[in-house]
Amino acid sequence: MRQNMMLAAALAAAMLATRADGVSVSNVSASQGGDRTVTISYTLSDAPAVVTLDVTTNDVSIGGALICTASGDVWRVVEGDVEHTISWLPDGNCPSADELSFNVTAWPTNDPPDYMVVDISASAAVTPKRYYPGVDFLPGGLFGDAIYRTTSVVMRKIPAKGVTWTMGGTDSTNYVTLADNYYMGVFEVTQAQWRMIAGANCPAYFANVQYAAMRPQESVRINNIKYNAVDGSGGSSAYATATNACPTSYIGYLRSRTGVMFNLPSEAQWEYACRARVGEGHWNNGAVDMGAVAYTNMPGRCQTTGGNATQPDSDCTPDMGGTPTVGSYAPNAWGLYDMHGGVWEICLDWYEEDADIAKYAGAVNINPENPLQTLSGGTSSYRVGRGGGWGSVWSMCHSRTRYYFGGGSSNPAIGFRLYCPAEAK
Repeated sequence: MRQNMMLAAALAAAMLATRADGVSVSNVSASQGGDRTVTISYTLSDAPAVVTLDVTTNDVSIGGALICTASGDVWRVVEGDVEHTISWLPDGNCPSADELSFNVTAWPTNDPPDYMVVDISASAAVTPKRYYPGVDFLPGGLFGDAIYRTTSVVMRKIPAKGVTWTMGGTDSTNYVTLADNYYMGVFEVTQAQWRMIAGANCPAYFANVQYAAMRPQESVRINNIKYNAVDGSGGSSAYATATNACPTSYIGYLRSRTGVMFNLPSEAQWEYACRARVGEGHWNNGAVDMGAVAYTNMPGRCQTTGGNATQPDSDCTPDMGGTPTVGSYAPNAWGLYDMHGGVWEICLDWYEEDADIAKYAGAVNINPENPLQTLSGGTSSYRVGRGGGWGSVWSMCHSRTRYYFGGGSSNPAIGFRLYCPAEAK
């Protein structure tokens, strides 16, 4: 009876949503068929745009989990100034109400929604990208469906455009202003996500078959992520630039399969995303860093939060040490997991000492004239690593901490997280 009451009122209202830059939705209407499916029609004033849907009662959303089943011209880039349709079949968990409102929102392609989900499987759809306004809209739930840590990558938009912040510790004078918003991976790249692209070229150390798929990918050579082929061949100085990638590297294959310009983050982008506007003296989930006496509140894995001072057996389970299953610890304010500890995360930049990078104001430390050099014209054999790992002491896992790894480095404490521009194409 409750279900029927809701359905009887389902067509009571249709709301108009307009974005600030002029991209707008108009002519919103709704009708219901005999099978209870609600069809929402709309037109765009300035296509293309990313379209999302919310359903509200008394101006309160009924929740993304109930809305994400909508299909058609929604959750993706919609083209063409014609009538578009969305189909939504309410289920028995929808609340009864005197009125439901359908909020169709058009997002400009240079300012897409907060979450992008990219199917990276070999059977990826023609349009492998889906966009959602919140994590609760992900079909099945972020942890309820294994695809988000195996066959798809979940990216979170980081609101960085025009924000000036202090990169480094409390005594730093390295003021950085990032030019644009960007997406960062919610999780470190997992072994399953590596295999989706690299196939058998997966030399992960922590290979317990019951848990390996959702543990971070590690033990791959840094160069194979972006600068050489996944099998170690095909390197070129042309791929050492900030933007280029070897076509047969992991990132190169990923770009080709999905059409998304995936990359490694710069270390400025990494640190800003990790901090999530939380100040020094805190972990990125807002918890106070209690120091060496009581540091077990760090939201990640290091020696004293389930990790190991010495390398454990390769068949160890996550609760025995080594790498955790991604997402095992509390996220930061932007919903990013495991940025403290877990595995060291490789960034684009050539490594220089802390004092040297202050003059770059957050620019990627790769010389555009000669990508084998630093911005100052010097040479380095090392890429920057951030965040610490399962074998690190707590003080190495801060958002400000920097370390260095050679391009040929391969060990169970090194992994990576994906970055891409915040744009929808």
